[in-house]
Amino acid sequence: MVLLAWACASDLRRRRIPNALVLAILASGFVRAVAPGAESPGVLGALGGFALGLAIWLPFHALGVLGAGDVKLVAAAGAWLGPLSVLNASMYGAIAGALVALVTAASQGTLREVLSSVAVRVGALQQGRWLGIPPISRAKHQMPYGVALAIGIALAWWAR
Repeated sequence: MVLLAWACASDLRRRRIPNALVLAILASGFVRAVAPGAESPGVLGALGGFALGLAIWLPFHALGVLGAGDVKLVAAAGAWLGPLSVLNASMYGAIAGALVALVTAASQGTLREVLSSVAVRVGALQQGRWLGIPPISRAKHQMPYGVALAIGIALAWWAR
């Protein structure tokens, strides 16, 4: 939990989650997976959690919605959580992310623009125009999505 708090602080301050921090979370998850007597998902569960966390969030990075640090954070936490809990963490994180996005947009005075942008993207997806989705301006709409994902990770950890 200390490393998650550090990730949140870094994301809030710099909108970056350091690779060294993500690597520490990942490595400690795999150490825990092989530790005797540890309540963990095991090595295969840790690998599965890592892979599923990456698979769920990598497309959002490819679409320009999330930063790479956010994706790496969930994947690394997957080594701690295992596949089922990383799926739960992703759902909780998505809900928290929607709330963080609304609060961030409202505080930046861009709520109307963000909601309009979301409507355009949803419309494009409904019409099957995956490649026709306009890019998001990162400079205007940066938000600390790592915080939302860390909240989802923490909730999934406590709920397991």
